[in-house]
Amino acid sequence: MDDWTIRRAVPEDAAALTACFARAYAPHAHLPDLPPVTRGIGDDIANHYVWLAERGDDVFGGAVLVIGPGSAKLSNICVDPGAARNGIGRALLRLIEAEARAWGAQAVTLTTHAAMAETRRFYDHLGWRETGRSGNRVYMEKPLSG
Repeated sequence: MDDWTIRRAVPEDAAALTACFARAYAPHAHLPDLPPVTRGIGDDIANHYVWLAERGDDVFGGAVLVIGPGSAKLSNICVDPGAARNGIGRALLRLIEAEARAWGAQAVTLTTHAAMAETRRFYDHLGWRETGRSGNRVYMEKPLSG
């Protein structure tokens, strides 16, 4: 599966992207304190920077970047389990980092769940570092260089 593309999401993508987030987070649905990762995707598209990975009409991944004064936060990211290990997550993160850099951010932050060890290992492998914890929340940061 190497014929996918990434593009900015538009309002008409909200339902397909919400379904993709639901599929991606389904293995973690049992976590009692996982935030509602499928809520507000339409609002995210309207108010933040949202991209999706697709092939034809099929959405396989997505990412939401929130830019603030001097800050950049990856507020949500997903890859459909059926499309895992095809470079989609890595490509979405590279795009997020490039966009944050273009906005002048020195780093990108994110919050993940302590029980999502594979996800944390993926971030670690790509240069993210843990900056703190609070309960099951794990805070991570990726420094950006010129």
